[in-house]
Amino acid sequence: MTVDTKGAIKVLLVEDEEFTRTLIRDSLTKIGMTVVDVASVHDAIAVMDDFDPHVVVSDLDLGPGPDGADLLYKVEQTRPWTGMVVLTAHASPELALHGASRIPEGATYLVKSQIGSTDYLRTAIEESIVHPGAINMIKRNSEDQYVVSASQGEI
Repeated sequence: MTVDTKGAIKVLLVEDEEFTRTLIRDSLTKIGMTVVDVASVHDAIAVMDDFDPHVVVSDLDLGPGPDGADLLYKVEQTRPWTGMVVLTAHASPELALHGASRIPEGATYLVKSQIGSTDYLRTAIEESIVHPGAINMIKRNSEDQYVVSASQGEI
């Protein structure tokens, strides 16, 4: 876990891939955000109360154990004032998770390959705090990715 205390917006970043986690942490820190980065749901829960983030940015697939949807569900239930951003490689949540409905309705859904700049990520983070769910990139399909329905995902 790395803590940087430069910025005003406090981001809890949950990503199991070290390269991606470091890249995002450094990018957000450079634009003035305070970032605590962890690799698992267990670690996120351990630092949540002390860090008191404004927003939780989480990958969905975090390896064995609880996934990002489990974490965001807990955030929604216990910290409804906290913004939530899903950061995943899957254009369709149905392909990322079995039962994509587990992603809280107020979460902003971003596909990693569609993030073209730090400003785009900053806007999503800021909007997730002010207007939960306002930016929802599930339907965006700029890379000819297939976006599937819940029933198609089941199949």
